[in-house]
Order: sequence, then structure tokens, then C-alpha cells
Amino acid sequence: MIDSRLTWLKHFDSDPKRIAVIFSVKFNEVWRNSLRSLWKGKEEPKIFEFDSECNSFNPLSIDKIQASGCDTFIYLTQSRESSNSIKNKLHVADQVKIAEYSVFPGWNNPRWFVPEWRLLSKGKMSRMIQPSRTIARIAVILFRLLKEFGAPHIIFPCRLIVVGKKNKRVNQNEKRSFINFFQKKNMRVRTGILYTGSFGPLQKFTVEILGENNSPVAYAKIGHNKYTKRAISNEYNTLKRLSELSLYKMKTPRTIEFALPKNLSQQTLIVKTLSGGNKVTCVTNTIIEGLAELFDATLESRNITIKAYIEKQIKSLANKDDTYLEAEYKKMRNEAISVLQNIDSYINDTAILPLSLSHGDFTRWNIRADDNTIYVIDWEEAEMRPPGYDILSFLLAENVLVIRNKPERAVRILYQEITKGIMPKFFSCIKWNEMKLAELSGIFFCVSFLNSALWHSRMHAMLNYPQKDNLYELAQIVCMTMSALEKRWA
Repeated sequence: MIDSRLTWLKHFDSDPKRIAVIFSVKFNEVWRNSLRSLWKGKEEPKIFEFDSECNSFNPLSIDKIQASGCDTFIYLTQSRESSNSIKNKLHVADQVKIAEYSVFPGWNNPRWFVPEWRLLSKGKMSRMIQPSRTIARIAVILFRLLKEFGAPHIIFPCRLIVVGKKNKRVNQNEKRSFINFFQKKNMRVRTGILYTGSFGPLQKFTVEILGENNSPVAYAKIGHNKYTKRAISNEYNTLKRLSELSLYKMKTPRTIEFALPKNLSQQTLIVKTLSGGNKVTCVTNTIIEGLAELFDATLESRNITIKAYIEKQIKSLANKDDTYLEAEYKKMRNEAISVLQNIDSYINDTAILPLSLSHGDFTRWNIRADDNTIYVIDWEEAEMRPPGYDILSFLLAENVLVIRNKPERAVRILYQEITKGIMPKFFSCIKWNEMKLAELSGIFFCVSFLNSALWHSRMHAMLNYPQKDNLYELAQIVCMTMSALEKRWA
């Protein structure tokens, strides 16, 4: 669970024998084992653990660190002391600080690694740090205020501090390669903010790369396993296709690099920052028009019948390995199969279902808009789907993750928007009104979302990850909405 969040530590030096990783507070066994697993093979860094903060280091412990022969020291700490004070307590000769990151919100849930305040302009904060919970938003505001005075560690003491011998730098070859890579693209970079993502098989790193004026110039996505690598590859291929369409209403990021720079590990996609637009809180006419333009530009030329699509969905649900599925998820899966079978009995054998490119994670965190254009990022989950999927994806996220409506109210809102609100308006815009297709697309959205929830629940259980927040609630809501639409459609 922790492994992927610590993977980047191994890039601090090419020779792990000369690294000392120092835990200045107690961490659980998972952290220790995960840290050791980063350096697979015979060589691994020296790990020192202490039961209390650095001001309680005893002379014997300091002697061990000094005698370790290391020249790079990585401190994982939650001390409220300054980094210089922590460094000086170890009395290692000729040490200089190389890097310091605030770990936000803390070591129990390290989501963001933010570089020391001196590297960030006043008033600026990462676009990636946009939590949905109220208490987390308040914490971000407080962190930003403390950053202005150079003292975020007073309230947020969790930090990662790297020090080393004079004239020593963190993985010089890799750092130089990284900077030179952007210079060749006529882009000057200064620092970056790391987002470690949510625990799970699709967890990846995202680095917001900041230029000389500390404005984001690019984003790098780093995949560590077959699932994230597949998702990143899908985004690259999708962005490449979108760049060839010359869309007027929708803007998407420009790919800078997909093939890896030599010294960067794992699979990385680097895209240029997409500037423009304002935060989106509802489905506007601009969004409807932008999605309609995407529908027209990517409409699948090969016809698929509605019956064939239903058969495909039923097969996908029925073939799910339910070894790790909880009883409630199995019940929802069986209900979805029953709904599809019932709908199938009403469908004409020759009725065609339009499929077009869909974003797949169309939420306020991935889109911005102005009066004429929508700006859309994060195309990892893009694929060909029935029309209206992205609109419903947005409405579901707003009702459950932002407004936090109770399930019954969320279902009522989704049902109304599908039958009388935004969905009929969108289908009128794409000029496709056959066979109550808005309601049918609503059912297909619910089935598709439920299918994804089943996969996540099973994988998290199988790989011993904690279950995703709100996953069961979201699955429950789409299942209730699906049942309500079935009654209307039939």
C-alpha cells in the first residue's frame, strides 16, 4: 500500500550504500518493510529508527550515523524544529541541505510533497491541491498562510528533509538530464510539487512542474504498474487523436513527451499546462456544446446494435470473478444483469446505438470553462461509450463527492436530469432522439459505472488496499438510479 508512495526515494542517489534513511519518529511495520523493498537486491540504504524527535538523539545513536559512511541523509520527520536545527543535531561534518518537502496532510496519508516555501512565490499554491472535504480545504488555506511566513512546519510538522556533503547533489545525472530535457523544449523549470494519488492499483504520481515564476509549465504522470502504464498509454493515444481533430469548443493538453528521457524510471507522460477557463460547478451550455462537438467528431462509423451492446455488458458483468466481492456488490451485479435482460426484451433487433469518445472522469477537478470553450485534462479513462456518459459522470461526482447529498436525494436529482433536464437537452443538441435514448444511455452509464466499482472493490480486496472512499455509496446510487430508469423505460 505504501510502496508506490515511497518509490521516488530511491532516486536520491545512484548508490544506495551511501544513503542513510532516518526515521525520527515511530512508523509502523508497513512503512519500514515498504522502504526496504524499494531497493531490491543485495544493496539497500542504512535505516536508522528513533522512538522520539531529533532533539532526543543520544550520543550513541549519533555515533552510529556518523560512522555509517553515508553522504546522503534522508530524514522522515514530524518535528516542529527548523530543518537547520534538525541537521545540526546530527553533527555530521560538511553537511548542507539539498531539499526539503512538506508532507501534506501528514505521514499517515502523504498525498502532496510540497517544496520548501522559499521556492514558491507568495500567494501561489498548486492547482493539484484541491481537496473536496471542507476540513481539508481549511487546512490548505492555513498551510498557504503559514507558507507566506516560511513556517508551515509549525502546524504541519511532517517533512522530508535531504542533506548531504558539500558539493554533493541529489542524483546529479538524473537532475541534469531532467532540466536539460525541458531546456531543449525551450522551457525553463525550477521546482515541482508531487501528488502521490489515491491508494489502489491505479495509483500513479503526478508532478506539477513549475517554471521560473513558479507558474505550472507542465505536468508529468508516472506509472509504476501495468494498470497505470496502460492508463497513461491510453491518455497519450487519446490526446494524439484529439490533437488531430481541431475542435473549436474543447481544448486539451499538448503532449510534450511520452517516450522516457533516459534517466527517468517507470513510464512517464509529460503534457504542457492547459491554461484558460474558470472552475466549473454545474453543466453549462458551453459544456453541452463542447461535448456535442466531441460526439460529432468521434462518432463511431461502425454500427453496433443496442442488443449487441447489452449482450456485451451482460457478459462483462457475468464473467467478473467474485472471489473477493462482498455480498452487497454481488447483489448489485445480479440486479444490473436482470435490468439489462429486461431492457433487451423491448429492443428492436436492428436498433443502432451511437458510440463516441468519452472522457470517463469528467468532474470539476478535470475541467475548466469560459463562455466559449471547455478545457479538459486527464484523459486516462477515455474510451468509446454511449452519449451522455460524461454529463452523468459530472452530475454524480457533484452530488456525492462535492455537495454530499444523501443517496435518496442524489438518485432523485440524477433521475430528473436524465428524464427531463440536462440529458434531453444534450440529446437534442446532438440531434439524436430515437427510442428514448437518453434514458437508455442513463441505464448504460449506471451499468458501466457499477462494473468499474466492482473491479475496484475486487482489486482493492485482493491486493489488500483500503477500499476507496465513497465507492460503495456511489455504486448504491447508480444501482438505485438504474432500477428507477428501468421502470420508466420499459
